[in-house]
Amino acid sequence: AYFLNYAASSSLNNNNSQNTFSYQEVAVAPTQKAAMKLERLRTHPIPPSKMEQMIEQGRLPKPGQGPTPSHRSVLSFMALLVAEEEEDPNNNHETKKRKVCVAIKGGDPGYEETSKMVIESALCLILQPNSCPGLAKGGGGFQSSAMCMGRTLITRLQHAGIQFLKVEDAKKEVDLFWSDGMKRMMEMKEKKGPRAKL
Repeated sequence: AYFLNYAASSSLNNNNSQNTFSYQEVAVAPTQKAAMKLERLRTHPIPPSKMEQMIEQGRLPKPGQGPTPSHRSVLSFMALLVAEEEEDPNNNHETKKRKVCVAIKGGDPGYEETSKMVIESALCLILQPNSCPGLAKGGGGFQSSAMCMGRTLITRLQHAGIQFLKVEDAKKEVDLFWSDGMKRMMEMKEKKGPRAKL
């Protein structure tokens, strides 16, 4: 797998050397060619005029012409969250720094799972405001979904079919994700015939 760095690390220390936080976000691609294509799209996005031209030519779907249900059925997403404790300069490396990895998995992210996330977030705020830590504590301003709704939203998403799993080997999860995804896509292509486009 190839990794693309999409966000430089940042730190928040609030003038307290004991309270530091660094963050980095990456995208994973199955091949070097795919990684280079993703990087080009990030640094040189397709102009709107070109996208309109591609829609007119039939190279991109028109509004309302999204992928078919059979195509969406083989699509999936996975997000890996890895949290790692920083080294404590005072412990002389006597204790191993803690690390946890969580995988978030689901089906088609473009239409189905995104809709679940939006709807469950709205229901969470409407039906369970007292269980949302960001609201229960009287917090205001801009809050992320995790900060605002916490485990209440996770539980709702799990009931809607989105998985939150603790994993031991992040690399193994990535490899399994790509191999399973490619297998489903090839099976779909075989059903449609050798000239089918995915």
